[in-house]
Amino acid sequence: MSSSGRSAASAVLGRADRDLDLQPSPNILRAIGAPRQQGLNVVGFTGRTGGEMAPLCNLCLHVPTDGTQLIQQIHITAAHIICGLIEDRLFPRDTSGYSYC
Repeated sequence: MSSSGRSAASAVLGRADRDLDLQPSPNILRAIGAPRQQGLNVVGFTGRTGGEMAPLCNLCLHVPTDGTQLIQQIHITAAHIICGLIEDRLFPRDTSGYSYC
């Protein structure tokens, strides 16, 4: 693809992020229902308005912005924090020998 073709594609995709209210597929929305029916909690990560997914989740990290990159950065950071908390809970470390000074 030529550089002008890439630029045109980037411009169209950039406008799509701002102009379209992108929603999860119906499969994702149906998939949220399965764990809820089994009594499990569902944590969702959304952007913009939260869309149809937000009310289906027990806990929803909603990033109220139109900036796709910012939404993704916040979601990635939150996912790393959540994974670290789970890891610390499942595999506690003996920190008695560590000095934080």
